[in-house]
Amino acid sequence: MADQQDKILFFPSGVPGLPPELNRFELLSLAPDSPFYFLKSLQDENVGFILINPFFFFPEYEFDLPDEEAEALGLSSLEELAVFCIVNASRGLKYATVNLLAPVVVNVTTGEARQVVLADSRYGLRHPLLVSTFRDVRSLSSQGSLAEVEGEKAGQEKCFGGEAGATGRDQGATSGEVS
Repeated sequence: MADQQDKILFFPSGVPGLPPELNRFELLSLAPDSPFYFLKSLQDENVGFILINPFFFFPEYEFDLPDEEAEALGLSSLEELAVFCIVNASRGLKYATVNLLAPVVVNVTTGEARQVVLADSRYGLRHPLLVSTFRDVRSLSSQGSLAEVEGEKAGQEKCFGGEAGATGRDQGATSGEVS
């Protein structure tokens, strides 16, 4: 995904918490060097999520992807895998949290995606995303993309969870963190 700024994703099983017919999304990078993304429904303009690259903010983040999930995505190698986490910024970026328990996993070759609920007690639904982290990220984007997304999100009628995801540490395919 590193070579594509925008990509169409298909969630064959839908996205938890959304009507099943909302299964096609566009993944938009906020800036070439940003760990922030926006996942926008192609079927309902009022539905979207902020995603992050979890490895950028949480370098120790790792999990075992269940075999049945890898099979459902048609993954044949880690190079085909990208991982994102949903950000909940409903109370503003200062109080934003990240869902590390249910990452969005993507087969970058096919565009198929799934939100996978992990059986891992190390992670939670609302892990704090620290303010100092946002200051560092804001300096990455000279175009103010975060402010644009936060304003866009504020205008959304249905931003279910408002959470975010990410690709690997290099913002391409994941490194060996997910097995």
